[in-house]
Amino acid sequence: MRNKSRFFSNISHDLRTPLTLLSGYTHQIKNDVTSILSPKMAMNLTRIESNIETLKHMSYEIRDLILLEGGKLKLKLEVIEINTYLRNLVNMFASTAEEKDMELIYSSDLKAELKVHIDRLKFNQLIYNLLSNGFKYSPPGSRVSVHLNNQVTMFRFQLPIQGRESIRNTLN
Repeated sequence: MRNKSRFFSNISHDLRTPLTLLSGYTHQIKNDVTSILSPKMAMNLTRIESNIETLKHMSYEIRDLILLEGGKLKLKLEVIEINTYLRNLVNMFASTAEEKDMELIYSSDLKAELKVHIDRLKFNQLIYNLLSNGFKYSPPGSRVSVHLNNQVTMFRFQLPIQGRESIRNTLN
């Protein structure tokens, strides 16, 4: 187990270094006033930047998994109003739902705003991953729904599979 953790730690670190360098080069090209980029080249450069950020994000997830296994993952808790915060996160996927001809629903049983302690980065990762999978693995015409119950001890995500069944991911 220790060798596996060391291996993944090295991979995570070794990925971040060239990705950071690539990010710097793409930033320089994009911001160099003497460089003339065609619209297609500019769009491709933006895609490269996006993919670099995705790979960096994945390397951080590997690092976090190693820290979690070792009991060393530290959360940076802050107080947020969960209903508004979660609604805003879900609404970020509205264009994805529209593109994929899917319905995105957010609902809540909360009568008033409730303040909770979360690690914003980790919570965002979790919500993004669940919603991304919901859109990725569901057919057009499906519904992805997020419901916040009034107990706020549980979030339930229902992700339709082939428009008929649901997978329920419950987080306590």
